[in-house]
Amino acid sequence: MHMEVDKKIVHCGGVLPARRSWDIGCGRPCRTHRRRSHSNESRRRPSRGLCDFATRLFTAALAGRALVNVQNPLQLTNYTEPEPDIVLLKVRSDDYRSKKVKSEDALLVLEISDTTLRYDSIVKALRYAAAGIPELWIENLADNELIVLRNPSGSQYIERQTLHCGDTVSPLIFPGVYFQVSELLG
Repeated sequence: MHMEVDKKIVHCGGVLPARRSWDIGCGRPCRTHRRRSHSNESRRRPSRGLCDFATRLFTAALAGRALVNVQNPLQLTNYTEPEPDIVLLKVRSDDYRSKKVKSEDALLVLEISDTTLRYDSIVKALRYAAAGIPELWIENLADNELIVLRNPSGSQYIERQTLHCGDTVSPLIFPGVYFQVSELLG
């Protein structure tokens, strides 16, 4: 079965409560985080404001070279479709209006982790690597650091760097574009 069929079974058949969001990756359902409205969330969670700020940084620096996709589904497999905070995508003239965003379209994924670091750095990182996402950045807000994972092999990333305020980072695909880690971390 594919993702679309599974979603219909899950929500129509009453297998899982329809009022919650579920990730059915790896053969078992896991409850995902519920999205809050922008106005309420920005006051309660610093990650919301950081996501907006990082979106503006990426959009300004990569205009015409990458599309910035914010908190939308990214299909990794027929059964796994997380909603990363930010995905840098290959440019398409239709901005993906006629095509679902899949792992082969992604250049870089950014996850902002205020309370989800363990899940993002273990479970999601394994899934992103297995799907061939070339680069994953995780903003670890608790320790004020940026974890950069690169070069997937199987279900893991070969290269891991931990960067701090004062450091700069450049996406592999855009080596001449630099971001201040302090700006990304807020």
